Amino acid sequence: MGGIAAFGTLPPIIDIFGIRLVLSLCGIVSGIVTTALPELFLYGGFWAILIIRIIQGFCLMPAMPTISKVTHSWARDSEQAIFVTILSLFMQLSVIITMPITGRLCNTSLGWPAAYYLFGILCLIVFILFFIIYRDWPHQSSLISQKEAKIISTNQQKKKLKDEKVPYIKMLTDRAVWACICVAISCGLSHWLFAQYGPLYMHEVLNYNVNSTGIWIAAPYFASIFSKVLVPLIEYFPKISLKFKIVWITFICQLINVLCYFVLGIWTSSSHLIAQIAIIVVLSANGAGFVGLAGNSHAIARQHAHFILSIVSLINYVITLIQPIIIAWIASSKDQEELANDWSKVFFAYGAISLVLNLLFFFGAGTKPRSWTEHNSSENKKENNKNVVYIDKL
Repeated sequence: MGGIAAFGTLPPIIDIFGIRLVLSLCGIVSGIVTTALPELFLYGGFWAILIIRIIQGFCLMPAMPTISKVTHSWARDSEQAIFVTILSLFMQLSVIITMPITGRLCNTSLGWPAAYYLFGILCLIVFILFFIIYRDWPHQSSLISQKEAKIISTNQQKKKLKDEKVPYIKMLTDRAVWACICVAISCGLSHWLFAQYGPLYMHEVLNYNVNSTGIWIAAPYFASIFSKVLVPLIEYFPKISLKFKIVWITFICQLINVLCYFVLGIWTSSSHLIAQIAIIVVLSANGAGFVGLAGNSHAIARQHAHFILSIVSLINYVITLIQPIIIAWIASSKDQEELANDWSKVFFAYGAISLVLNLLFFFGAGTKPRSWTEHNSSENKKENNKNVVYIDKL
């Protein structure tokens, strides 16, 4: 709920104050409430946790726009895939770090509060360092020379020192944007199904013990990191078309997801090995597919790609809000065999939904910058000329 509320308030604030200030404040607030959660729970119980979770959701919203903003400001056109890959690794690293450590801490005398203390303090440290080190534009940073700032600005499409207004209506009525939204829903379903319910599925259906579920569910996210890193290597093959890089790769990755969902639906509990391999492949393909999605967003939206990734954030929040209700409704049996059948239905349903969304993406996706990314007005042209002169002076 916090993330959904943030979608309508934070994007304009980011446009005004920049990603450095907004993300830093959100991260620091998130770290404070996370650290305080165990103590607040003693006094407020469920309602305290609910309020804190809403605050955490609100503060997480800038994460996706950050990928676009940093890439747009700091990456040359030839480096965008690498930037997107590295910046989006937080989705995998967060699970890899938190799942095993939390599982271990919960089975020690320190208990679950220790996990909140640990990650809350780490959150505070990381975002304070981010605020100290990061700058929204290369020429604002004291850590790089003027020569380096000019090199970074080379081949960037006359990036403005102040962001122009986002054409919200034109973007929301563009078929290519909706194609990105479709594949974002598919990616979000895959990521959050296993991030939220992977340990539960492994414990209750595959009969893994509690101590090992965190490790086993983190393993596929390791594989996802490697698959993400491989995608930018395609940039070294200039003969490969842009459509293959940002449309076909995403399409193929999502088809692999669909196939693995059907495999999980057939062998839901009968084979631990098949289930584990299928989960690894799903999350690996999903990670690579997200890089393609982000690349497609930048290709069609350019300086406004952060709005598409804001929508991706909103999609993820809606999924995390609705998915528990759906899973609780479908997979609610107490009997082991019936529970396995329930999860089989979940996997088949997710496979069918992903297939439909993937087809909508493929037939609606674009590869060229849309008309609303161009600076047509005399005011914009004048501002662009000023920025070009400024960059040349650097």
